[in-house]
Amino acid sequence: MTDGVGVECRPDQVQAALRRAAVSVLETMFFVSLAGETEEPSEAAPEFGQPVRVEFQGGCQGAFTIRVSGSMSCSMAANFLAKDEQEVDEPEASQVVSEFANMVCGATLSVVAPHATLNLSYPCAGTGVVARGEVYRDALVCDCGRVQMQLEFWHNE
Repeated sequence: MTDGVGVECRPDQVQAALRRAAVSVLETMFFVSLAGETEEPSEAAPEFGQPVRVEFQGGCQGAFTIRVSGSMSCSMAANFLAKDEQEVDEPEASQVVSEFANMVCGATLSVVAPHATLNLSYPCAGTGVVARGEVYRDALVCDCGRVQMQLEFWHNE
């Protein structure tokens, strides 16, 4: 797809790149694995933390938004910071989820818009933001919780 948004992939390739980036970052940086087909995460009905949003501009424009269940953010932070889960406080967990959002956004964009020069914003709370443009969504069930992701590309006017 080269329709003015700077993305050089078909929609199915964008979707696959988003999933691959998230799984890779979870496994390599946070030591979190996807749950097996018969395995259920520890939370039946997870409560998600505040969405984290990273906007990008340059060769393409858009935003990446992520929501992580409460237990998962604590596990991710403990693994990333080499602490026991009981030692992780809310600000640390929030910072780690922000870093996760930044990593997944960057990894995905490097695949779907490899020649674009991009500026990424600092990850921030993304509540109340309505998706616009071309939107890709995915959700992952992991061994310690759940993740919801949304990648959107805004068409250059």
